[in-house]
Amino acid sequence: KYRDARGEYEELEKLLDPFTFNHVEDIIDQINNKESLIIHPNYSKLKETYANVHGWDSNKKLADVIVNYMKE
Repeated sequence: KYRDARGEYEELEKLLDPFTFNHVEDIIDQINNKESLIIHPNYSKLKETYANVHGWDSNKKLADVIVNYMKE
């Protein structure tokens, strides 16, 4: 009933599948070989669909706020 009424994020789950790990060792391997995830075809689709498309650099803005606060 919930699925019929609200829908599912099935496409998102399928896109995230290659980036989902069940073992710590697998996560460590992927961190050490991060390029393999970036070149995965799902990465581009995820980035295009769900990433910030406005080009805002929120990390830099946050870092600037923290640095300015620490200077005061």
